[in-house]
Amino acid sequence: MKFITWFGLCLLVFLTACGSDNNQSGGQPVYVTVSTSNQIAGFNVDGSGQLHAMSGSPFATGPSPSAIALDPAGKFAYVANASESTIALYNVSSTGGLTEVTPRTTTGTTPTALAIDSAGHFLYVSNVGSHTIGIYAIDSSKGTPTETAGSGVFTGFGASAMKFSPSDHFLYVVNSASGVLVGYSVDSATGDLTPVPGSPFPTGISANPLAGPFALTIDANEKFVYVANLQEGSFAGFTMNSSNGTLIPIPGSPFPTGAHPTGIAEDPSGKYVYVSSLSDGKIYAYSIDTTTGVPTALTKSPFTAGAGANFVAIEPTGAFLYSGSQTNKNINGFSIDASTGDLTATPGSPYTTTASPTSITIP
Repeated sequence: MKFITWFGLCLLVFLTACGSDNNQSGGQPVYVTVSTSNQIAGFNVDGSGQLHAMSGSPFATGPSPSAIALDPAGKFAYVANASESTIALYNVSSTGGLTEVTPRTTTGTTPTALAIDSAGHFLYVSNVGSHTIGIYAIDSSKGTPTETAGSGVFTGFGASAMKFSPSDHFLYVVNSASGVLVGYSVDSATGDLTPVPGSPFPTGISANPLAGPFALTIDANEKFVYVANLQEGSFAGFTMNSSNGTLIPIPGSPFPTGAHPTGIAEDPSGKYVYVSSLSDGKIYAYSIDTTTGVPTALTKSPFTAGAGANFVAIEPTGAFLYSGSQTNKNINGFSIDASTGDLTATPGSPYTTTASPTSITIP
């Protein structure tokens, strides 16, 4: 199997950019990190799923933005600047525009992923260079992040992604260099993190440390967790204990998929999982047994998404899916057939960008 180092993939992912040639205000906002030009590209989604450039986009940020997250009320946005090791705070306008509020907040070394609890009380930052998770209390009126006493949790090596469970009781972190998924219970009052029983959880074949887990998705009903294994060409599935956060491998896990998967997303209904393949530029689609969590490839899968498909995301209604094409420098949009899970290109797709898109956030 061709081996891609975690650091090498980071260079591919972080040092790229995104834009659009359309212009339309209103509709669901979408934000894309534009790493090589130190910008955030903003878009709006219309009723057909087509992307339109947001007024004022792109928005300036710090060096090598690696992730963006919005608070649940949509008032504030936070951008992790990997090369500068800072978080940039933005006020979000009624049309989705971003205005930075300075000064920036210092983080651990090389922040790569962000997560905010659904109440908007705490911001979590994974710092791949210092192998820690930073915890910041959010000022509800100004959005200012203030580091908490429990910040700086050691989380292992290569923390490439993290995600809250829908209840906010648990936070899961993917450690690419260690080949594991780390689970934490979350103290809703202080934001403190405590490892869940059994954590960390290996994601690859026979606890293969080179599986290279890189992205994760969590079932809306807190029944299942799925993790894309970059190096192994597979994705792992776990049954989740919603009481204590413990994960148990689903029978047959990990499951084969396209080469070098770097993105994974489950639709809000919990019926389908989609995995993007960096190497073959396709999206692999699976139906999910809602009792066991076992995936089955859809008959028409995989779907072409453009060379270097480096992320996949589904907007909140579950009607549309978006994937970045690192090689073609565009974003591919798809409508999701709710009855079959099949993907059909949205009008105007792919959406041309000025450079390679790296990550996407759809609040």
